[in-house]
Amino acid sequence: MKEPDNALTSGGSDAATWDGRVWQLWVSIVNGDVQDSTRSDLYEYIVDFLTYSTDPDLVWRHADWVLQRSQEVLCSGPALSLQPPRCRCGSACSTHSKDKMGSLKSTMTKWLLFFQVGVQVFTKRQLDKQQSGFNPDDIISCLKKYPQALVKYLEHLVTDRRLQKEEYHTHLAVLYLDEVLQQRPGTPDKGAEVTETQAKLRRLLQESDLYRVHFLMDRTRGAGLPLESAILHGKLEQHEEALRILVHELADFPAAEDYCLWRSEGRDPPYRQRLFHLLLAVYLGPGPAAPERAVAAVDLLNRHTVEFDAAQVLQLLPGTWSVQLLRPFLTGAMRDSIHARRTTQVAVGLARSENLIYKYDKMKLKGSSVRLSDKKLCQMCHNPFLEPVFVRYPNGGLVHTHCAAGRHTEPSSPSAGART
Repeated sequence: MKEPDNALTSGGSDAATWDGRVWQLWVSIVNGDVQDSTRSDLYEYIVDFLTYSTDPDLVWRHADWVLQRSQEVLCSGPALSLQPPRCRCGSACSTHSKDKMGSLKSTMTKWLLFFQVGVQVFTKRQLDKQQSGFNPDDIISCLKKYPQALVKYLEHLVTDRRLQKEEYHTHLAVLYLDEVLQQRPGTPDKGAEVTETQAKLRRLLQESDLYRVHFLMDRTRGAGLPLESAILHGKLEQHEEALRILVHELADFPAAEDYCLWRSEGRDPPYRQRLFHLLLAVYLGPGPAAPERAVAAVDLLNRHTVEFDAAQVLQLLPGTWSVQLLRPFLTGAMRDSIHARRTTQVAVGLARSENLIYKYDKMKLKGSSVRLSDKKLCQMCHNPFLEPVFVRYPNGGLVHTHCAAGRHTEPSSPSAGART
């Protein structure tokens, strides 16, 4: 290999020179064809240079090499074994094993961080610069050759920039799902540890309302992903099926309660009450693990008393259940019932008081009313009123409107009249 004293600084600084001779030199250094000790982070420097470049053509010309380099580094990185490394003493020594596992995980983290640098030419670009020459659809087409970089970019669009576009949300969910299925063993294990990708998939399915639910439902059918299926059923308002999966297939009672809280968030109280009643019905219905479900039903009632209609619940409960078992629920239900009744009584009392005030005001208005008859004469012209239109002075005198318009003083009064 060539080993120049300072290959990094031997090129020019203008854009044309950088895009030609300097670029080739830097590529040779990063690829290991030329050795240069000037800076060990040359690859990261190149990525930063492209990230902050205002020339879209320059970035697009070299984006493939940057992404390819990241992909090669990821593929050639060390494999992470889940088995504890054996110590030189011939056994799985906990002290040495922990040290070696920690070192190996640290190495893997560095490799992954190095891999993530490449896609930064698109994800860390300023938003105003992204609008010109860097259309997200074009970038996605470019990244199809680099699956991991594509995932990172879609996460950037969906999570960081929060773009409300169905294609991006669905595409990201599909990539998560494909990776989860690849990571799973041949036989699904309910007790298998949830991977980071699976956690991201579940979070996206719960938080996003933009992906194609039916499409993902078809992809998860028969894949051994019951929790993901329950989330998708929930998005389709198929709550009974979702709760059946959580209770009967997974026997995950806390997840079933969380489901009711999640799907009723921001909804009116009757909607939430309906979900909790559905869950109670699933607990009390036929199926496996009946004793465990009975205990879960008692816990549900005692913890979420306010979410239930006590009268309906008492009709569903088995007659063999003791009052002592449901004491917290019954006490809470009685307390809520008394509180509701007293609140209603207060509201009725306030309404009656308000009604009395209105009646009093109405009586006052009626008491000051004027009764007009044929015997009433205008106090100015002394003619009768032919129409129910008149002017009333504060002293009680009634006059025609045309008479009042021609004279601005009250009859039988030396002062100016105040008309009503």
